[in-house]
Amino acid sequence: MSVASSADTAPAPATRLERWLPLILLLLTLLFWAGLMGWALSAARLGPQASGSVVVVFPWGAPAHEMFAVLRAADGRLERTTWFGNVWVVYGETAGFVGRLEAAGARGVYSPLMFQPMALGGCFGVPSAGDSPVSPLTSSPRR
Repeated sequence: MSVASSADTAPAPATRLERWLPLILLLLTLLFWAGLMGWALSAARLGPQASGSVVVVFPWGAPAHEMFAVLRAADGRLERTTWFGNVWVVYGETAGFVGRLEAAGARGVYSPLMFQPMALGGCFGVPSAGDSPVSPLTSSPRR
């Protein structure tokens, strides 16, 4: 009975590809996810003739007075702000409200239903009977 030397049982040194493969796969996954999310958001934008309650995305870092100017130019009113400083829920009654928002400088306009807990959580976002209707974009219950 012989004892195997440690040189015989040591694993082979990892090749360069084997060392970088997890990072490469992670980066490819993130790139695929970002592309898919970009496509999904562009497909979910409202048409220019839409009106009613909408979620508006303004340029990142835009001051509040500029966002109010865009809202005023589109003949809309603020319903509520969100946790994100550049995302507001606004309302406009007249047809073409979304088109006017985009022409005045909004980056994107979406339906508020897209940001509800069921849409974001899928099967895992089922609210219980006692849950209050809190939108994930707001910090307080809707009234």
